[in-house]
Amino acid sequence: MNEEVSNKLVESLDKIVYYVDTTGDFVSQQAPLLVKEILTFGFYSYLIWSIVSLIVLCVSVFWLFRSIKFCKKYWETICSKYDEPLFLIIGMLTAISSLISLFVFLVNLNMLLCIWLAPRAYILSQLKGLIR
Repeated sequence: MNEEVSNKLVESLDKIVYYVDTTGDFVSQQAPLLVKEILTFGFYSYLIWSIVSLIVLCVSVFWLFRSIKFCKKYWETICSKYDEPLFLIIGMLTAISSLISLFVFLVNLNMLLCIWLAPRAYILSQLKGLIR
């Protein structure tokens, strides 16, 4: 009976050693591909956010200058009819949104440069985020 148990135990341990060896080989083969995929995903993700924030920035600046031009042209007419000019409020809101989109663009541009110039540092920062 003890021999059967010891034989089963040896077989189980052999299977475990085999699975550990094959898993280690699989991980070592797939690691470079995984790193490439992480870098590619990060690059294109930050690129898309940069483009979107740049578009929002351009639209905001366009509306800001348009509202400033409108306020300069019709300042007396607007002030005589309303206490607070509508386009002045729109101008302030577009100025705030342009500052926010500029900030988002600069942050995403920073991450794009990090991926492009220092990919190992980007991978380490991603791993640090996973460990937390």
